[in-house]
Amino acid sequence: MTIKLSRRPFVFIGIYCLSGWNPQAAWSKTIQPTRSLHSMVTSAHPLATQSGLAILKQGGNAVDAAAATALAISVVEPFSTGIGGGGFLLFRQAETGTIKALDFREKAPLKATSTMYLDNRGKVRPKASTDGYLAVGVPGTIAGLAEVQQRYGRLPWATVVRPAIGLAEQGFVVSSRLAQATQMRIEMLKTNPSAQTIFAPNGQPLKIGQRLIQKDLGRP
Repeated sequence: MTIKLSRRPFVFIGIYCLSGWNPQAAWSKTIQPTRSLHSMVTSAHPLATQSGLAILKQGGNAVDAAAATALAISVVEPFSTGIGGGGFLLFRQAETGTIKALDFREKAPLKATSTMYLDNRGKVRPKASTDGYLAVGVPGTIAGLAEVQQRYGRLPWATVVRPAIGLAEQGFVVSSRLAQATQMRIEMLKTNPSAQTIFAPNGQPLKIGQRLIQKDLGRP
């Protein structure tokens, strides 16, 4: 996810190395880089990008937009990030040139031990560290985003979270990435009734184009 504010034009360009590539022919067929005079938001999902842009249009700054985008991604791509995870933040204050960093990565629970994934014989228990409650760390996403937004943001927190709440309550169209993620984890989802109700209704993975509504996630 990238959010940049600038007074001058800037360009993001992806460079690809291909065997037998003809630069002139390829350039004529590719999409031209997007340009902006004042601001830009990029993320892994268009709905999350739109959420960040909406916050900028309401007078928010880059920190407000970053928080809104990350929260929206948590709704539309929960397999990539989510309110149960964590992250890192690095940004530069334009006024002072000061660089700030915040580590809000999830941590192991206080009662976690070095042998919690081993059986009585000292052997690793299959999937104990990847499936089930023992695989979950103490989340930091919401605490981290709220901390930086309240310190350096411009808008009320309630305004920043509104786009994500709207996506959760009103729903969105399932992408191929989300459908594939539920297909890959279908057996695990079916072991959790709550997760199955949302991500694997009737024991089937989500389908591309299906509308996913998450009322509980959008609840204030």
